[in-house]
Amino acid sequence: MSPSALAGRRAAAATLLAVGIGVLLFFPGYQDLIYDAFGFSELARRLSRGGLAGAAYEWRTYGYPLFVALCTGFRELEPKTVRLLVFLVQLVLYVAACAAGARILGAIVRSSEFARAVYVATALNPFLLARATETLSDLSSAVLVYLGILLSLPIARPPGETETHVARRAAASLFCVAFATMVRPSNLAVLLAVCILWLVRQAMW
Repeated sequence: MSPSALAGRRAAAATLLAVGIGVLLFFPGYQDLIYDAFGFSELARRLSRGGLAGAAYEWRTYGYPLFVALCTGFRELEPKTVRLLVFLVQLVLYVAACAAGARILGAIVRSSEFARAVYVATALNPFLLARATETLSDLSSAVLVYLGILLSLPIARPPGETETHVARRAAASLFCVAFATMVRPSNLAVLLAVCILWLVRQAMW
């Protein structure tokens, strides 16, 4: 078996194991929506009824309620169904974010082996997989900040890459941290830091 095929099988095994751990953590948990999870679900229901204005709330931004509404297709569903749909979407997005982050870090250090090691280490993180089972903003906030910061790191420009590619990476980085701030306002400091980093990179290059 070739090294690339073996690496592909290891990555697939890590992915299946991550999904299995997520499922095992999901079912023993409380199957209904309580406390903050119920609050996010209720705001998502209001958003589905009246748009962004309907989700206005004194203490919460509408970033995560919008995500919950997207997971439910802007429908009013039973709390258990909402929790299940949000879990499935969060699990898929988490694994995809781990793969994207590993690819970015692998490109920075120019090592495919390092990229695979990062993917396995992040995808099999039991703490974040446990967060994926909850209808709370913790996981989405962490994933968006993770990707936003990684996308802002300098990468050796591959042959054929143009200024447009760099601009797209900057836009993706800023979008991630901006939406992370919508999900959790405490991420405003991260948004400012990433903006400053991109300004410094532009000035230097």
